[in-house]
Amino acid sequence: MANKSGEYWGMFYQKCDFSTVENAQSLFEFLAQQDALFLPARFDKCEPLRKEFDPNNLDEPIEMLCGPRKTGGHIDLRSPKFRFLLDLGWADTNRMDRWAIYGSVKLFERQERTERLVEFVARLAEFANCQFGSVGLEEDWSAKNWIVTKEIDKNTGKEIGTSETKYGLSLETGLLGVHWITILGSMLVEHFGGLDRMQQLDVFRCRPLATGGVLLQLRQSPTELAQPERLAHDRRIVDALGYEYFFDIAKPERSATPIPGLTGPEPDKEP
Repeated sequence: MANKSGEYWGMFYQKCDFSTVENAQSLFEFLAQQDALFLPARFDKCEPLRKEFDPNNLDEPIEMLCGPRKTGGHIDLRSPKFRFLLDLGWADTNRMDRWAIYGSVKLFERQERTERLVEFVARLAEFANCQFGSVGLEEDWSAKNWIVTKEIDKNTGKEIGTSETKYGLSLETGLLGVHWITILGSMLVEHFGGLDRMQQLDVFRCRPLATGGVLLQLRQSPTELAQPERLAHDRRIVDALGYEYFFDIAKPERSATPIPGLTGPEPDKEP
């Protein structure tokens, strides 16, 4: 999905199965009860989102989410506040579903709103049993996961633009990295040494989640440091957890050490 400058992004890999009517209904009822900043107003499978999200009539979004899944797909839900968008995606493989959020960085102009986003992410991670997730500024995602290539005119040899290729967003290549907010599910908390070790990391806040995971809030605000300082702080956390398990944009062809049950080669499809 194309994104303009001045946005934050989030990616979440979750383990719950929302392909049944009962589970899909529970998800949309959960979303209907959230903070007004993130409450869906419209939804659809693609832009423009013209369908009204009505908490009293959830039949259509439920049908979209738990319909035939022979191929991958997604549903977008948008709040009118700060361009917030929740993208509920699913794969046609045995991989965990990947969800995403997008929104305007103007949200962070007030710390009270920033804390409301943290709370929403924590609730979403608990509800969906998120196994790994990250939320950060778009420019930080660009620095860690995008490779920018110059486009050259074949006739004149002059640069006519640039193109971006996204790397490291599949669990096949390892954990995608840490950002301002990083979710570690119960499997990762155990893998990285337990809750006590998570609470010793150099972060603003380590919040235990009801699912056995943690929410790591690296800094009070995603904008409080200049980008070089943010990236350096993020890298220190990666090194503390174990660099070998994470994707590195400086070495995009490198294979990260797999974490059994989470990262590495894709599991075989079910017959």
